[in-house]
Amino acid sequence: MIEKGIKVINCITNSPGEISGVKKGDSIISVDGKRVSDCLDFLYYSAEPEFELEILRREKKKCIFVSRDENEPHGIIVEDPPIRKCANNCFFCYVKQTPPKRKFRKGLSIRDDDYRHSFLYGHYVTLTNISKSDIERIKSLKLSPLYVSVHSAASAVRKKLFGRDVGAIMPLLKELTDAGIELHAQIVLIKGVNDGEELKNTLNELYSLYPKVKTVAVVPVGLTNWHHPEIAPWRNEDAEEALIEIIKFGSDYPKSFVQAADEWFCMTRINPPPANYYGRMEVEENGVGMIRRMLDEWKKIKLPKKIKPKSCLIVTGLSPKPFIDKIVAILSKIQGLDIELSAVENKTFGRITTVTGLLSWRDIRQTILETEKDIVFIPDVMLNSKKKFLDDISLERARKESGKNIQAVSSSAEGFREIIKSRDK
Repeated sequence: MIEKGIKVINCITNSPGEISGVKKGDSIISVDGKRVSDCLDFLYYSAEPEFELEILRREKKKCIFVSRDENEPHGIIVEDPPIRKCANNCFFCYVKQTPPKRKFRKGLSIRDDDYRHSFLYGHYVTLTNISKSDIERIKSLKLSPLYVSVHSAASAVRKKLFGRDVGAIMPLLKELTDAGIELHAQIVLIKGVNDGEELKNTLNELYSLYPKVKTVAVVPVGLTNWHHPEIAPWRNEDAEEALIEIIKFGSDYPKSFVQAADEWFCMTRINPPPANYYGRMEVEENGVGMIRRMLDEWKKIKLPKKIKPKSCLIVTGLSPKPFIDKIVAILSKIQGLDIELSAVENKTFGRITTVTGLLSWRDIRQTILETEKDIVFIPDVMLNSKKKFLDDISLERARKESGKNIQAVSSSAEGFREIIKSRDK
């Protein structure tokens, strides 16, 4: 029986891998005699400067020796494993809140709960679907850090949150941290379920594993118009109370252990704390600390007093508007720059959804069609890596359909620099 191996999806030109003879389409069976089952095995076993691959090419086995300088990438890119999907029935699951009979881009409906993706891409996972062999693999391959959706340390509360009896989480987290695995925890906060004293108890439990549990991000539950009726949305006043509580609880622990997500500050229009609150910004990509970094980096940008005349529209969601408004007010003082901000209501998921990354082309289309500005800037978080909006419309198609010069810019302070330097092309 011919072994399948894992497929090489690309081999970077002039990389040690390509020079050694590895080709796109090859299947890697083993590294230095050790069988590989997925990309994690390959990454772990190919970490040495020199290694031997056993590959399968056109149903024939071949051995290839790869040599590289220390810290030089080998350039061999292999396929990701099939996604291990979520087995829970969380009543706050965002995927279950998508509107019916709407077309969305591929992958949006996948409920990813794969510990391998947690390590590779920083995705939060529940660890409720892993086996003993998975745990041993995490420890042996030293898959650290992992990002874990804890939500509560109490078994009864977890049963309500996850929609099934998932048991206690702390013994598993202790086993992992005892093995040297670092963790970033997340708590999706739901009013009347895991807030208040329940939140405090969960934080205390997680702190018992500090410093291996490095951060605890507290995030407001994300809702659409199709959310579960038992969930009460966070409104301005109670969101402010929750934020104050999170910051107060966090003050009992080392700085940066407990971090309130950016969405709390957007909802309450309260300025985020100084950068040291977020430590090394280790969970920024998950929406914790991005606004603070943007505001701090914005202060360092040297603005021109005058530019070649240009008119532009910035399109964003309702959530970050209070912070971007202040920046646009300063940009508007640049001679020659006619700039306007439009915060668009989400029609796809409902007004209750305010984050920019969940705006579809359908949501922003009319605003763009009506503008008379020369250039329209959208934050890159509206698009995936293939430049497609949530409703599966490509940026190229949006440009053709609207007849507008639509440009995607960084969602950081660098995006404003791009706006200033951009040309109408």
